[in-house]
Amino acid sequence: MLDEKYHGIEWPHRRVPPDGLADAVLARINRTSALFQQFGFLCDVVTADGRYYEEMPLDYVPFGDCYTISLEYGAGHDAIDPFDVAAGRQWEADTSHDDRYLHPVIRRRVNHEAVAALRLPEDICNDWTDDKLYRAPLRAFIEERL
Repeated sequence: MLDEKYHGIEWPHRRVPPDGLADAVLARINRTSALFQQFGFLCDVVTADGRYYEEMPLDYVPFGDCYTISLEYGAGHDAIDPFDVAAGRQWEADTSHDDRYLHPVIRRRVNHEAVAALRLPEDICNDWTDDKLYRAPLRAFIEERL
């Protein structure tokens, strides 16, 4: 950020073709330590012209037309004691909490505002590689908004 602000050096990025975007996102979230450690703060950004930026603060994203990719916990994730077996059994049947654990969140931004969001399901092993659960919904989300 300082290089860009004071020296005009653009944030490092790579190019990703539109048909490879879902694969690039899933590959990244399955190997990133930064988004995992700085959940809800850092994100990856993909611009409309296919530039893929890694590890940018969510509040800093300077692009009005882009996707942001972050790892986040859902609301109430800290209200459940995972070691309280009785409490755990009471809420297991309720699927409304399926995004309480760390999970990928992909947002479509237009004019700096989030206009759509995809919350991929949590995975206790942080393995977001399954075609049916992750790749297909992510591809559909991206294709619908391209």
